[in-house]
Amino acid sequence: MDGPSLPAGARPELAGARGLCREPYLLLFPLGALLAWAGVVPWLLFSLGATRLYGPMFEAIGYRAAFHPVAQVEGFLTCFAVGVLFTFLPRRTGTAPPSWWQMAIALAAPVVSVASAWFERWLVAQISWIVLIAVLVGFVVRRARYARGRVPPSFVWIAAGLLMGAAGALLAGLGATLDAPHFWLHLAGRGLLLQGLFTGLVLGIGGLLLPALTRGVDPAAASRPRPWTYWVHGLLAAAFAASFFLEHRLSVPAAYALRAAITLSVVIASLEAMQPPTLPGLHRRVARFAVWMLPAGYLWVAVAPEYRRAGLHLVFLGCFTALVLAVSTQVSFTQGGRGELLRGRPWQLVASCALLVAALLSRVLLEVDPPHFHLWLGASAAAFLSATVPWAALALARRS
Repeated sequence: MDGPSLPAGARPELAGARGLCREPYLLLFPLGALLAWAGVVPWLLFSLGATRLYGPMFEAIGYRAAFHPVAQVEGFLTCFAVGVLFTFLPRRTGTAPPSWWQMAIALAAPVVSVASAWFERWLVAQISWIVLIAVLVGFVVRRARYARGRVPPSFVWIAAGLLMGAAGALLAGLGATLDAPHFWLHLAGRGLLLQGLFTGLVLGIGGLLLPALTRGVDPAAASRPRPWTYWVHGLLAAAFAASFFLEHRLSVPAAYALRAAITLSVVIASLEAMQPPTLPGLHRRVARFAVWMLPAGYLWVAVAPEYRRAGLHLVFLGCFTALVLAVSTQVSFTQGGRGELLRGRPWQLVASCALLVAALLSRVLLEVDPPHFHLWLGASAAAFLSATVPWAALALARRS
C-alpha cells in the first residue's frame, strides 16, 4: 500500500478498472465522516443545553443511547472499513475491484441503517446491515482464493469479524423480542456487533498491513505459514466470540480479561507491534499506538468494570477511530501517488491526532467525574467533530 502500482500478476479486471470502482475510498471515506457527525452532533447540542435544537432530534431518534452506537459503528466505522477492504484487497490479490452493485450497496446500506435507527426502525436497520455483511463476505472470500499463501494466518480474523457482526445483528434483533430472562441474548448480540466485528477486522487486516505500514515488511513474502497456525487463529477467534456469552452468563471481568489476553497475543505475535516503526511518517506511529489500545481497553474493563464505558472508549476512540485516521490517510495519499507528503508531520495530521486524544481523555473523564457530565460530554463531542476537519483538509490537499 505504499504506492499506486498494481501487484505483479494483476488480473485484467483490476488493471482495466476505472473510476470509483477502482478507488472506492473516494466516496466511502467522506460518507463515513458525514455519518460520524450524524452520530455525535446530538450529544454536542445536548451538552450545550440547546433545547430547541436537540429536543426535536431526541424526539425523532427516541432512545438516543441506541442511535449513537448504530451511527458510529454501522455508519462511520463501517464506511471506512469497507473503503479499506474494497481498495486494499483487489490490489493485494490482483483481483477485480468491487462491481457497481457492490458499491451501490456499500454506499446505501450505512445510510439506510443510520436513517432507520433515527426513526426507530431497528429491524430495517439490521436487515440493511446484514445485507452489507453478506456482500462483504462474498467479496472477501472470492479474493481470498487468489491470496492463498500470500496473507498471514491472522487473515482468519477478517472472516471471523464479519461473522461476529452478522451473528451479533441477528442475536440483537432476536433478543429484543424475547422476555426479560432471555434479554441477555440481545446484549450479547450487541457486543458481538459493536466490538467483535471491528476487533476482527483490526486483527485480520493489521496482521498484513501494520508491518508493511510501519516498517515496510511484507509478511506474505516470508515462508509459507504452517497450516496449524490458521487453526490457532480460528480457535482464538472462537474463544473471543464465546466471551460475549461468558460476560452475560458468568463474569464480566473474566470475559474482558479473556478478550484482553487474546487480542494482546495477536497484537504481539501477528501484528508485530513490539517492533518500532522504521519508516518516516506520523501516521505510522499513530497506527502502532492504536493497536495497543485494543487490549488496553479490554484490560481496563476487566480490572475496573464499574468504569466499563471508559474502557470501551479506549477501544472505540483510541483503537478503531485512531486506526481510521492513520489508515485512511495512508490510503488517500498512496493511492493518489502522493505518499511522499506523509514522510513528515503535516499540521493537519498533528491537529487531528491532538483533537482525537482530547476527545478520548474527555470521554474517560466523563465516566470518572460524573458531576461535570455535561462539560466532559461537550468537550469530547466537540473535539471528535473538530478532528475530522483537519483530516478532511489533509485528504483534499492531495487533489490540489
